[in-house]
Amino acid sequence: MKKVWFIALSVLILCSACTSTKQAQPAPPKSPKEEKDMDVQVELLSLMQLMEFVRTHYVDEDKVTYKQLIQGAMKGMLNNLDPHSNYETPRNFSFTMAGTRGSFAGIGATVRKNDDGEMELVKVLPKHSADKAGLKKGDILLSADGFSFKDKKLDECVSKLRGKRGTSVILKIRRNKQEKEIVVKRDIVKTPSIVNRGIIQDKIGYFRINQFTSTTAEELDEYLKQYGKKIDRLIVDLRFNPGGQLQETVEVLSRFLEKGLLIVSVEGRSEGKVVHEAVACKKYRELPIAVLINEHSASASEIFAGCMKDYKRGIVIGTKSFGKGSVQRIYPMPDGGGARITIAKYYTPSRNVIHGKGIMPDVVVKLKENEKRALAEHIMKDDEKPLPIKDKGYKDIQLEKAVQIVKGLKNFRMSK
Repeated sequence: MKKVWFIALSVLILCSACTSTKQAQPAPPKSPKEEKDMDVQVELLSLMQLMEFVRTHYVDEDKVTYKQLIQGAMKGMLNNLDPHSNYETPRNFSFTMAGTRGSFAGIGATVRKNDDGEMELVKVLPKHSADKAGLKKGDILLSADGFSFKDKKLDECVSKLRGKRGTSVILKIRRNKQEKEIVVKRDIVKTPSIVNRGIIQDKIGYFRINQFTSTTAEELDEYLKQYGKKIDRLIVDLRFNPGGQLQETVEVLSRFLEKGLLIVSVEGRSEGKVVHEAVACKKYRELPIAVLINEHSASASEIFAGCMKDYKRGIVIGTKSFGKGSVQRIYPMPDGGGARITIAKYYTPSRNVIHGKGIMPDVVVKLKENEKRALAEHIMKDDEKPLPIKDKGYKDIQLEKAVQIVKGLKNFRMSK
């Protein structure tokens, strides 16, 4: 029996010695891929541990559901990349997709934060829900369905006005120091891309593009069909245009450029280089054009202005544009939200990069701060008519300069 125990003990000691010897040996070096995989595992473990710590210890339990924390993590990850990459919740993502199609369910009004931080109606679309319910320009919106707008961000307030078609929202408003409630039924809001259409003076055509949407080229064709034979010069106003769809921008530019001309090249790390050229369509190549831009003109509107400037096809007037010359791709997420990620940058035909630099006008017309605020209000005028150069003490000196310049362009062309 002792012999058996001795043998067993010897085996155990031998195995322990072997194990100790094996552990003492240095581990073989890890490959770069193994090192990278291990780093990823450590980072993911850190994220999960932090999430659980927050869920357990954060003071407000209703703010730390897995859904809220994961959405917050996705927002932080994308916002850390650049100002234009972001995560949108399912609700906001549905509004974004509706906006690119040119329609969404809402009340049919435009709001802003006024100098007192209140939600003010600056425009009520005729024959839309807000108009039918009796809302008027200048009304102060205090709450929607009990949700107070005080000290809230503009986009958060706007999201409360939008919703499913046919649903109603109870708005508490203040008008002439009196408060009352108005029930507004949400409906499809048609948002035209081209507004303020018409003839501004002396056969000078004018229109403003709010944003490049899926209907912009079609709306331009309608405008040119209606006014093409009545105008001999044109002003395209892109001030406050945040951009929109690239393909529609190409379609619009194609009306004024020879087929096959390079409009913009898009270059990215994984996307390679993609060029967009003017397509075949009815052309208006002899029409003198002035393009108005300002510091709020971005993305697709900068492509338009940069292309017209490079080819000297139009005179660009105003102030330097925003400088948002990057491409975002929207990836629908399994939760119904969407991830907007920068994948490439725009280059004008002359290889000028737009991102971070903007488009410098051919003719700079600067505004003072009070004039900028006045312009923002002025440009919200009736969408049915061209913007007036002068209106109730306000003078749009940028538009006035554009009119002067296109007159000169026409005279120059006629003398050639």
